Parts: sequence; structure tokens; C-alpha cells
Amino acid sequence: MFDSMSMEFSTRVIRGLFPRSQELSEEPDDNPALKAVTEWLEKNTEAPRALRRILLEERAELQRSLDAQKLSRQTK
Repeated sequence: MFDSMSMEFSTRVIRGLFPRSQELSEEPDDNPALKAVTEWLEKNTEAPRALRRILLEERAELQRSLDAQKLSRQTK
């Protein structure tokens, strides 16, 4: 998909489909979506830099969301 679309549309699709917020059911690092994108990034080091950047940014956003949920539960 990334190779067949313009950068603008590829970015929109990836950002739109990425699971930005998830309900924390375990430790943040055990989240399936977070683990999947981390594994993909580790296995696909040759992927286009722009694609990796988008996924790194989305992963960081998801990590912040999960960390905030964990912190919120600890303070209750």
C-alpha cells in the first residue's frame, strides 16, 4: 500500500487505521498492538524511512495513551 499510493494518502491511511487508543487490560508493554508494531519495526529495518517514521510516531502515541491509563489506575 505504501508503495502504491502518494505519501499524503499513505500517511492518512496508516494513521487512520492505527489503533491509537486501546483499553489497558495488562501492562502497557504487553499490549498486542504495541507489540505487533514493535516487532514489525524490528523485522523490517529496510522499510522506507517515511513509513518507519509514521509507525514510530503512532507507536509513541499509543505508548503514551497506555502509560496514562496505567498511571490513572494507580492514582485511584
